Amino acid sequence: MGIGELPCLSKRDPEAWHVQVFRSIDSNSVSGFPNDPREATKMNLVCGKNILIDMSVHTAYVHAIRSAQRFIYIENQYFLGSSYNWDSHKDLGANNLIPMEIALKIANKIRANERFSAYILIPMWPEGITTSIQIQRILFWQVDQLSWKTASVF
Repeated sequence: MGIGELPCLSKRDPEAWHVQVFRSIDSNSVSGFPNDPREATKMNLVCGKNILIDMSVHTAYVHAIRSAQRFIYIENQYFLGSSYNWDSHKDLGANNLIPMEIALKIANKIRANERFSAYILIPMWPEGITTSIQIQRILFWQVDQLSWKTASVF
């Protein structure tokens, strides 16, 4: 069976799925990023920790979370963010909106009495030397954040 012969659902069909795959990059992993901050801003790049960061992935995550109807499935090496709303360590610098957006989505679905699931898959041991201070700090903050996020939903 060729791809043209496969059954196709309409975008409006309630059985249709919408899937997106995101991959992030920064100026340390690719060449050709602009040097001029104005040009970087036009390309949805921000400067953080002396590197340019492509924010299109963050923007796409937020859009996908807000658009999700029944569930969210995220696989990532790390899962940190929304530290601006933590009880302590608000200045940690993990300011992306992803965890807060997920918590808000779940809370809204609970209030609407609608079924919703969030699946967040992270490895037990991320890439790198697991005993290093950097990896241990990331693991510590991930556990702390996941505890906060669960409490923030209720």
